[in-house]
Amino acid sequence: MLTLYYPQLYPREHTGLVGTTLQLFSQQNFTKHESSPGHLDNLVLKKHLDGLARSIGKEFFPPSIELERFGKLRLKNKHVLRTALIELPETEDSVRRYYRWFKGITDGAHVYGEALAFYKFIFETHSREVVLFRPLIRLTTRLNVSLAGEWSDELKVLDISNFLAIIGIWRVPKSGRVYVLQKHLGLEMLSLEETEAEAEHGL
Repeated sequence: MLTLYYPQLYPREHTGLVGTTLQLFSQQNFTKHESSPGHLDNLVLKKHLDGLARSIGKEFFPPSIELERFGKLRLKNKHVLRTALIELPETEDSVRRYYRWFKGITDGAHVYGEALAFYKFIFETHSREVVLFRPLIRLTTRLNVSLAGEWSDELKVLDISNFLAIIGIWRVPKSGRVYVLQKHLGLEMLSLEETEAEAEHGL
């Protein structure tokens, strides 16, 4: 329990910056429902596209830019960051641990968020790989180590090269405050073979 308040008590971790490559996988094709006006999936996709458009300074996402979507990212330490696109369809009573929350860095400051989906912009001369995410805002600290905030309604975009680590979260039902666990407890239970297997086989 002390480790929730004193993350430094954890063994030193290897962050997503250690290693050689980042790899998107588990490509998610756009579905028929997502192209049907009024369907819930269409509304979700529209919100995603609006967020992506803002990230490139556009009011609407331009159809001239090819877009690919992915559900997972293998970090440089072999851990796999998943997304709401993959995890939310799973049943609530599933015993699977969830890995869609992350710590990143942008403009020299740490950012914490829930990964919704990974997208790859394909331009004529280059490509750009990003995560569309829901950030934690109004962050406060307790005892100088416990970090908490609340989910923003505005979606943000972050280049995948700016990931630092997978984190855990703990949401207090009564207050709605979301606490950041600086290290995802479930990652301690995975062997190197288990973390690599998910990326290699697209699980």
